[in-house]
Amino acid sequence: MDRYLEIGVDIVDIEEFTQKLSNGSQRFLNKIFTLDEQMYCEQFADPIRHYAGIFAAKESVYKALSNKIQIPFWKIEIVHTNFGQPEIHLPSLQNIHHDEIKLCARISISHDKTKAIAFAIVYDSNVSEEQIAQILIKQQL
Repeated sequence: MDRYLEIGVDIVDIEEFTQKLSNGSQRFLNKIFTLDEQMYCEQFADPIRHYAGIFAAKESVYKALSNKIQIPFWKIEIVHTNFGQPEIHLPSLQNIHHDEIKLCARISISHDKTKAIAFAIVYDSNVSEEQIAQILIKQQL
């Protein structure tokens, strides 16, 4: 590939995730989720679905980055805009240039009553949206 572009996807079964949380709830939450992520999820009537979505998002980012850069899972933070759009906050990557490539990432999260899914794209910020689209088409995504 002529430009850096990686993808990651993860799906979480919400019932299984609920069981994980019940087996050491607060310890697990503190290990995986930042305080801001916990506060975001707890504002909803059904916070488990939102925890599962954020977990899937973190996992998808981790998968997208793992081919090039090893980053601890807990350093991947999912934040939300005032409009609820998820964004990836990777403070440890802000100044990392991999082979003269400045990394950026995008995320999409969706969930229903039984599953949560997230899709991440990590790319070189020097690549235009048109180039990204061409790479995705070339890879048949």
